[in-house]
Amino acid sequence: MSGTNRLENYFDNAATTPLDARVREAMLPWLGEQCGNAHSLHAWGMQAREAVERARQYIADQFATPPEQVFFTSGATEANNWALQHATNLAVSPFEHSSVWAPAEAKGATVLANEGYKCMAAPAGTDMQAVMVVGNETGAVLSAPSLRGWTHRDATQALGKVPIDLISGDSWSCSAHKLGGPKGVGALVVTGNVALAPWMVGGGQEMGLRAGTLNVPGIVGFATALRLAKQDYEARTAHVRSLRAAFAEAVAGMPDSFIHEHDRQSPWILTWVAAGIEGETLVLEADARGFAIGAGAACSAHSNEPSRTLVALGWPPEHLRSAVRISFGPQNTVESVRALAAVLKEAVNRLRG
Repeated sequence: MSGTNRLENYFDNAATTPLDARVREAMLPWLGEQCGNAHSLHAWGMQAREAVERARQYIADQFATPPEQVFFTSGATEANNWALQHATNLAVSPFEHSSVWAPAEAKGATVLANEGYKCMAAPAGTDMQAVMVVGNETGAVLSAPSLRGWTHRDATQALGKVPIDLISGDSWSCSAHKLGGPKGVGALVVTGNVALAPWMVGGGQEMGLRAGTLNVPGIVGFATALRLAKQDYEARTAHVRSLRAAFAEAVAGMPDSFIHEHDRQSPWILTWVAAGIEGETLVLEADARGFAIGAGAACSAHSNEPSRTLVALGWPPEHLRSAVRISFGPQNTVESVRALAAVLKEAVNRLRG
């Protein structure tokens, strides 16, 4: 890593966010002297159990559901896999994360037809559909068509960042590391009239449905990060909107380039296209100058296939590989945004020349 790398130059927050210092402070005791297993009967264990249940209650409150309907996992990937195991006739939007695509393909799922970002109703006989809340590649806010069945929604890029219509889903997946929390912890949250089948057995944890020793520091960090995101919501939203506006102003007038916008757009994620330039090339150009951006979803960064999302939107071939994802966070500044834009513009002009 270059010595010029500074946290304000990190613009890949949709892949993962820096750990908030206040979250780290809340986690530290559970990494040290408060070392108990949350299922042990002694005082250390009971303290850990109480911390987990406080976190569970807080997360449940955000989803307006009872705490026994919040199941801690290793992250949204596990939560997505757990939810989708219940489907017999599954339909998924064309905009999903790879942790939905992989089990969906294994089940021979139907891909919902779409007009732009609008997904059409699932075919008759569908018993589950998966439609994410905020697209992880473009930041578009998506609606789920009505279904007389189970609607699962990946809320990874939405939780703590944009309003969530809780009526639109029966289960929700999320990860702490997308909102200033630690990696390796998330949840599957049930809000509808659906019942989960056991996912992992052997220890009786998580109401007997997901065995394994609970990640107490991670769970405490998850709830703390979400609490801070809710507490600072207005200020953070205004801040990332100002960052987005600064980037748009800085690249305005750049030939053969555009910012991809949806009429319902998360301000945290921006997709920029400089036609004719490979997005991965711009990622490397930015990295060489101390900036981190993404070329689509981090989970598919090493794939040679064009983005399913952009293909589904009908993008022309010359744009499919030219998109870069710039995702904002509280640590970014207007000055760092302008510096990033200058680096990208210089790289595009040089590569085109």
